Amino acid sequence: MLTKISKIKGLGVYDDYSPPIDLKNFGTRNIFFGWNYSGKTTLSRIFAMIEQKATNYDLPAFNFTIDSTDGPITEKNYLTSKLEVRVFNADFVTNNLNFTGSPFKPILLLGKETEAAQTEIDKLNLHTERLDLKQTGTKALRDERKRKFDKSKTDTSAAIKKQLGIISVYGSIQLDKDIAAIRTSSENYTLGDEDLESNLKLALTSNTDQLPDINLCSLNLQLSTLAKTTASSLKIVPDLTNTIEHLINSPAIENWVESGLPLHKEGDNCEFCGSILDKARYKELINHFSKELGDHKQELRNLKSKIANAKISPPQIKEIEFNSQFRTKFSAIYLQIDTAITDYNWHLGVLSAEVDKKLNEPFSPRTLDEPTLFSIIGSSLKTLNKACTQLNEIITENNTLNIEFSSRKLEAIERTRKHLVSDFLKIQDYDAYDTMQSLLTRHEKKYGELAQRLNGKIAELRALISKAQLGREKINSRIESLLGGNCVQINIIRAGDEERFQLVRRDGQIAKHLSEGEKTAIAFSFFLTKLDELEHLSDAVVYIDDPISSLDSNHIFQVVAIIKEVFFLKDEVSGQTHTRCKQLFLSTHNFEFLYLVKELKLTGSTASSNYLIKKTTPTTSTISNMPKSLLLYKSEYHFLYSIMRDFHESNDKSNFEVLMLLPNAVRRFLELYTYSKIPGNATVDERADKLFGNEKSKRLLKVFHFFSHGNTIERMASNSDLLCDIEGAISDLMTLLESDKYHFEALNSARS
Repeated sequence: MLTKISKIKGLGVYDDYSPPIDLKNFGTRNIFFGWNYSGKTTLSRIFAMIEQKATNYDLPAFNFTIDSTDGPITEKNYLTSKLEVRVFNADFVTNNLNFTGSPFKPILLLGKETEAAQTEIDKLNLHTERLDLKQTGTKALRDERKRKFDKSKTDTSAAIKKQLGIISVYGSIQLDKDIAAIRTSSENYTLGDEDLESNLKLALTSNTDQLPDINLCSLNLQLSTLAKTTASSLKIVPDLTNTIEHLINSPAIENWVESGLPLHKEGDNCEFCGSILDKARYKELINHFSKELGDHKQELRNLKSKIANAKISPPQIKEIEFNSQFRTKFSAIYLQIDTAITDYNWHLGVLSAEVDKKLNEPFSPRTLDEPTLFSIIGSSLKTLNKACTQLNEIITENNTLNIEFSSRKLEAIERTRKHLVSDFLKIQDYDAYDTMQSLLTRHEKKYGELAQRLNGKIAELRALISKAQLGREKINSRIESLLGGNCVQINIIRAGDEERFQLVRRDGQIAKHLSEGEKTAIAFSFFLTKLDELEHLSDAVVYIDDPISSLDSNHIFQVVAIIKEVFFLKDEVSGQTHTRCKQLFLSTHNFEFLYLVKELKLTGSTASSNYLIKKTTPTTSTISNMPKSLLLYKSEYHFLYSIMRDFHESNDKSNFEVLMLLPNAVRRFLELYTYSKIPGNATVDERADKLFGNEKSKRLLKVFHFFSHGNTIERMASNSDLLCDIEGAISDLMTLLESDKYHFEALNSARS
């Protein structure tokens, strides 16, 4: 059993609630009385959380502790509480009934003759629920994996389209086609780094960027021939018959003399010293420089000129002239050609230097190390020819690409695209993904087929029974006792394979536009009948919050009678009265209902507990033992007069708790008092004007109208002039009541 609410923190008007020291523990029958917005429904929602074993997300996070004989129930452990709780409040009505004419979940009760079938249905339902959970879980897992994979496909296809600059549509559908095309041998479509770079460059080359053809590299290589000619020329020695030994031994003087002889053909004097030129000596010098020597030197000069003209330059080709995918290769091979040409020209320079030496010493034979020289030259030429051949291969490939540019570009795009698709399959481990998806699909299908077979058996059993029928009969009986035989009834309709309740009028028309009283009666009847779904009502704690909203006095009596019938049992032998449930909690703002349920007493001094819920501040309510005035009086009218009289006679008229109660209490008292004097449809203001006069009426009702419609301490504090007027207004009212002698005496007599 529940014994006490020890704590509520952070929930509406229970901002930091703890019970007063003298607060009684809960009994078997418990009543909470309090005006609207004092916190009754808030309490019921805490009980409803324990019932549903679920968080109410409409409420803020809060703390609570409810003591029980089995230990405290708190916000930390209520989800695992074994306490059976049932709550009737506004939330129950919202969650269980539909007053717009739409069907809603039925109350399902078993007749004895169908218990065996229902037991079997329950077992089968449990199995199908498990299968449904497995099927749903399997499908959810498969769908989630597919969602992630589809997202990867979308991202990858978009990346491929962007990377390759594909203009046409390329999305998941096109990627799926590529996957299907290469999946079985995707490794064959993987490109090496160099091939990938080359294909990617071609794929990204714009049609407008197509370049003109490049001429092949052609080199006139004469080094070998010139080397042989030079080797032969260096060995030649001119005829020495008329030579002058001094000149032979002095090449510099010989060259000087040779260059000066032509200057002395016509003159008689030496152009150097001015002396008369010796004709014999001149002839001797002429003979020294014979025609053979002249021819030999001329041949050497011609050879030197050939060597100079044989030098070559690197081909005048620039990297920018190539398509982008060939530029890196070109740069590398061009560097080799440039180096080889430099080496080639250097060897020509060596030959030229040897010829110069021979010109300076024409009578001295020179011998080259021909085997070594020709070996080096051969190696150099081989390197140069190879580099030239490689360059021409690149040029040829580049020019071929220009001819077949469009088709080659499409091929490059396809190769690169399939390489990227192959990468995608590898990264996604596609084979493992596909295998798992197939396995999950088979499992999902298997669970569905098993559930379908079980549902077939359930349908056969359901054909034998209708649990909703018995529930309908019981709830209709209760509605009829509350509203009469010609009012609303519950009908059973089919919704697919299941039964549903629907509200209809006696003429069979769907019931819409129900009055608030009808809604209250139907909802409470539904709740009471739904309790029959419990296996043992005696194990349940029942909380009923204001079940008489919008009902008139006659119907209030009916509600109390039904509560007595359902929840109270008198032992005919012992004469003792007990509750049929473990504990019963009733909350209300209606004084008449309070008076009636107070009479539902149980045996034993602690069996019944009564409480008052009242606001002490705008955000704070407290729960206290019900005061004697509420327990004593049988009329709301007497209770309201007691509150007003106590304030009037009190020495301390600044107590905010009392001030919070007074405006509503006095306004309600005036409504009842003036109505008893002047029955009819007039307003309280109109009746007060007739009874007290216009001036006194306005003085009385002004302050109570003002505060009763905004009963907050802040409003009182910001209107201190009106606050001070409360005391004067009540004093005036008491004076007016004293003038109604017999009525006044009867009110005071009831207080004694």
